[in-house]
Amino acid sequence: MSGKPPVRREWIVFALGLLLLPGSASALWVEGHPHVPGLLIVGFREGTPAAVQSAVHAGLGAEVVRKLARGRMDLVRIDEPDALADRYAGYEAHPSVAFVQPDYYGEGGFTPDDSQWAFLWHHRNTGQFGGTPGADLESEAGWDHTRGSSSVVVAVLDSGIDSDHPEFAGRILPGWDFVNDDADPEDDHSHGTYATGLLAANANNAFSVAGVDHFCMILPVKVLRDDGFGSTSDLLDGIDWASANGADVISMSLINYPGGFGSALDITLKNAKLAGAINVACAGNGGIGDADVSWPGASNHSISIGATTNTDERAWYSGTGQKLEFVAPADNIVTVRYDTSADGYSFFGGCSAATPVTAGIVSILRGLNPDLRTRQIRLILAAGAEDQVGPPGEDTPGWDEYFGHGRVNLRATLQAFLAATSAPDRRVAATTSLEVEARPNPTRGGTVVRYALPAMSWVTMTVYDVSGRRVRRIVDGIRTGGPQEASWDGRDDRGRAAAPGLYFVRTRVDDRVETVKITLVR
Repeated sequence: MSGKPPVRREWIVFALGLLLLPGSASALWVEGHPHVPGLLIVGFREGTPAAVQSAVHAGLGAEVVRKLARGRMDLVRIDEPDALADRYAGYEAHPSVAFVQPDYYGEGGFTPDDSQWAFLWHHRNTGQFGGTPGADLESEAGWDHTRGSSSVVVAVLDSGIDSDHPEFAGRILPGWDFVNDDADPEDDHSHGTYATGLLAANANNAFSVAGVDHFCMILPVKVLRDDGFGSTSDLLDGIDWASANGADVISMSLINYPGGFGSALDITLKNAKLAGAINVACAGNGGIGDADVSWPGASNHSISIGATTNTDERAWYSGTGQKLEFVAPADNIVTVRYDTSADGYSFFGGCSAATPVTAGIVSILRGLNPDLRTRQIRLILAAGAEDQVGPPGEDTPGWDEYFGHGRVNLRATLQAFLAATSAPDRRVAATTSLEVEARPNPTRGGTVVRYALPAMSWVTMTVYDVSGRRVRRIVDGIRTGGPQEASWDGRDDRGRAAAPGLYFVRTRVDDRVETVKITLVR
């Protein structure tokens, strides 16, 4: 809107991954990083005969201590520990060696010193408040990879923000209040402050709590009144303004706005998505079926998030339905206190809590790659989501209408993304055949799809019917190089037997897509 202040942004540019030169071993020497004296980890190229491997070790004066990773690599001891760098260079130069690295020391994941850390069960669930250990984001291990980036702007569309709160110090950008039409989006309710605390509270400051993303910039946009209600017109303006002012992620802990395909809200969300923002929104607090009717979460242009408890059960109120995509820790979760600078914490709950938790993970991903768009974010979150953690009757294998693709997990999500993107020059080119085939074909209900990967890649394999409707996702994740196979049992994502007829199995690896036809007979 005209007359509103522009957002100023400072960008931090950084690179990920390692440059792999054709025909050379992966260079994994990190100068100055502590490692076990005299030991190297060596991996040979696929198909290298055992005799050649032994000869390489012997020629470099190395003794195999043991096999690692089910025999895929060797831990070797150098006969002259002081010559480790020279032996490393020898391995690196050998054409049969795929990679070599020292046996580095590591440490436990980043653990913040925030005073209320012990109560943050969504980050690390040890059973506090009667919870189930492990029903959490595994945040510490995730933060060991990255804790976010100040180059990312997250717009929180809510009741505003407690602007002088210590947990947001140095992180708040000039926002806007669409309820009162001014440049002071101060929180007069508490909801927005609680949500923002879960997403982005400062960490490691020996005070209160820690958010999911510790460095993103917060763009507060007030669209809710002091009674917690807001108009559609203010929400439309808020989404549009956030997008126009550089929001990379738009977090909306909002429910029960009417909408539908082609509605004003749907169009505005689509425009924000096309502009590059990732919309993350509630799946609703109305229980069964609510994810399909509660907007803005029900829009195809938003990522819809439901709520789980500290025992990995679906919160009784969490919206379910076809639109539900993921669930996140949310019920009686711990966040910042409102309207006070005193240390401590508050309990918060509902999909209003699950949404900023997930938006924080999305924000961290955008910090790693600002070019990620909604479709890619959905795939990454699905690759890292924990499936079948809830009750067996609800959290069934694959997508289901109670848990979506599963409960989000920061560690698993980052590991999946980094594994798929750490070697960009080895990604499968469009000219590389995946050699996809399905046998038996025709089939009476069980077929194996075989394919080949030149290198470790992120693979998605999906079964569609002749109308283009998705029937079953049978692969979605990281696969190593070499021959691969996946099976389809003739059932859909809900476990129901598919009708006889023609089906298409679409395999996507990076920019390469190949499709095979399968005839299902009964």
